Amino acid sequence: MPSNTQINTDIRDIFANALKGLEAQLLFVAKINEGETYGNKRIIINKVNMLQSNLVLNFHF
Repeated sequence: MPSNTQINTDIRDIFANALKGLEAQLLFVAKINEGETYGNKRIIINKVNMLQSNLVLNFHF
């Protein structure tokens, strides 16, 4: 597996008033290739050069 850099960003918000109890979370994860891959795509696919984003909504009652 080649060397890589991973960046994680997490943003959260807790709503008030009419939406009291609702919590939103936005998560971004990026993995960037930093090493030599020697032209082998099996080393790259699903391992580096990817971005994932998640939106999570929780309601607490």
